[in-house]
Amino acid sequence: MNPTLNERMKAIGRIFIYFVLVIFLIGNVVIVFNVLTNLNKPVVQQQTSTTNEVPDTAKSVVKLFLQNWYNLNPDLRDEDRIENLQPFVTPVLYDYINRNADLRIVDDTSVTDPPAGSQQTTPPNTSTTPPNTSTTPPKGGEQTFKGVSTTEVDIWQSKWIDQKANKVQIIARMQTSDDKTLFLSLPVEKSGNTWQVSSLPSLIAEPKGVAKQEEEPDPIDINAKQAAIKTMLDSFFTDWLEGNSEGTRRYMFDGKQIASTDWEEKLNAKFVGVQSITALSDNPLKVKVVISMKDSNNMEFQLDYHMTLEEKNGQWYIRSID
Repeated sequence: MNPTLNERMKAIGRIFIYFVLVIFLIGNVVIVFNVLTNLNKPVVQQQTSTTNEVPDTAKSVVKLFLQNWYNLNPDLRDEDRIENLQPFVTPVLYDYINRNADLRIVDDTSVTDPPAGSQQTTPPNTSTTPPNTSTTPPKGGEQTFKGVSTTEVDIWQSKWIDQKANKVQIIARMQTSDDKTLFLSLPVEKSGNTWQVSSLPSLIAEPKGVAKQEEEPDPIDINAKQAAIKTMLDSFFTDWLEGNSEGTRRYMFDGKQIASTDWEEKLNAKFVGVQSITALSDNPLKVKVVISMKDSNNMEFQLDYHMTLEEKNGQWYIRSID
């Protein structure tokens, strides 16, 4: 006797239900098995992509700040010195210095390692002034004050105060033209696309057991690649320092736009060119790039950056810039 259509549909329905139940049971068995076999395995925390390295730009700003701050010339007015400092200091500090004409060091020789959580919201008003931080000629005798200046600035130590808020503490060793060696602590914070000093420097004792921080590993030979890399970097820095964010896309490996520094306008300076390229690692190619700029007084100064580069189809591109 042939089954009716209704009976055939019922049979097919039962088969489908059995099939679903079997798949469901198999899935649960697999889940239970995975749970049981992973009970003794350690839980691995996912690594974040954040870095603890203080950006080179923050260190460069400290160098430029100190070079302009400790520049005592009888022919240079305090108003001009303050104006020269404006690109390297926060608006709050600039306003404070402008109102008080205060370019002094805070004498804090008891501090050798600034506390990680410390931060100054108001620039200090101190009466302590180190020798030769005034342009007033010395009294007595016939010797004329010829001024003093910074001859060398080395970054001695740098660390984050608050990484989420982009605040760091930098200790610098400054050599002066009158043969003094000063250790200074400066708070620096990110402001817009650049970094700025947020308070007057503190004069501290020489940090104990802390070596100069800027030692680089033995350079890697990139002579065969250097000409092509330099050509690309010269073009990149020309656009980047002019504030041409859109133009920098063609130098980036991923083609994305990066925020420009606009330092030519802020510093009233012009980009001269890439002075040196030092390879720090080969895979990926990480380099330290030193560039030169010239200000409106025809004075040349240097900035350095750490960059990651990559070659694609015979052309060099920038992976990242610090």
